[in-house]
Amino acid sequence: AAPAPGAVDAPRPEAPARWLSRGESTDRQPAYSPAGDQVVFSSNRGGGMNLWLVATATGTLRRVTDAHTNWDPAFTRDGRRLLWSSNRGGNFEIWSADLDGSGARQVTRDGGNAENPTATPDGQWIVYSSGNPEKAGLWKIRADGSQATRLVPGRVALPEVSPDGRLVLFRVFSGRYPALIRVAQVEDGQLLPFQ
Repeated sequence: AAPAPGAVDAPRPEAPARWLSRGESTDRQPAYSPAGDQVVFSSNRGGGMNLWLVATATGTLRRVTDAHTNWDPAFTRDGRRLLWSSNRGGNFEIWSADLDGSGARQVTRDGGNAENPTATPDGQWIVYSSGNPEKAGLWKIRADGSQATRLVPGRVALPEVSPDGRLVLFRVFSGRYPALIRVAQVEDGQLLPFQ
C-alpha cells in the first residue's frame, strides 16, 4: 500500500559505525558509488596522492591509480567509470577510467588546473572547473573530450550537478567570506537566483 500523503518514513536503525580507512595517511575527498557499495577517495597511502576504492561491506581497499598526483574523484552516475583530476600529462586535467583503473583517458585539454569533475545523470556531460587564466570558469565537456563549452567565466570551484542533471551548484571566489555559492543551468550556463 502507498504511504498516506505527508507520511514520513520511520527512522531506520543505525548500523554500527566502523572505519573504512585508517592509518597514518591523509585520506580525503570521499565519494560514494551510486549503488553505495564502494567509496572512492584520494590518499597519500603508498606514496604520492592517488585514488583508492574501499568496499563498504568488507572494507577491502584497492588502489586505482599509481602515478603522479590524482585527486577530486567522482563516479559517473551509472557507477561504471571514475572521473578525477590528474597531472600525469604535465598539467591538471580531467581523466576517466574503468573502476579498476584500466582504460584511462584524458578528457580535457585545458592546459592547467581542470579540476572537480562531476557527471550529469545521463552521462552526456562532465562539468568541471578550470583555473587556467585563459579559460577560467565553469565548463562542460562530453565524456569523449568533445564540445568543451564554458558555462560561466571567472574563478570558480567545486561544481555539483543536481540529481536531475539540469542545474549545477558551484563556488565563486569573490574575496568575501563566507564564499559565494551560485547556481547555473547546465544547458546554457544561465545563472539562476539562489540564496
